Amino acid sequence: MKAATTDHRLTTRIIAGLAGVALVVHLLTIRRYGYFRDELYYIACGQHLAFGYVDHPPLSILLLRLSQILLGDSLFAIRLLPALFGAATVALSGLIARAGRSRMGDRARLRGLTLRAVQSGSWQFLFDERV
Repeated sequence: MKAATTDHRLTTRIIAGLAGVALVVHLLTIRRYGYFRDELYYIACGQHLAFGYVDHPPLSILLLRLSQILLGDSLFAIRLLPALFGAATVALSGLIARAGRSRMGDRARLRGLTLRAVQSGSWQFLFDERV
């Protein structure tokens, strides 16, 4: 029983560490380039909230508008929530992969590949100007 608890704590630390790395990468590169044209469009849509937009869900625009109200219109303010959600995606993927262990046996390699695949989306900010 002690080995299972130790393994659970270790995987929790690994998942938290990878999510932290994803967040740090996003925060370090948040001002690497200026406003992207889609961001300008979303800002404009946030000024005119409606449920009728067919090209993006209304919750994303509502969250952007709330971010603008609370934090302002800076690049950091607009990209903070996506950075937090990106790190949460890495953490949630790790938790899902860990939960799958009980059903699929010890698949440490599968968990590692899942985490790396999700986190790799964060690394493109270091090497590519366009997202």
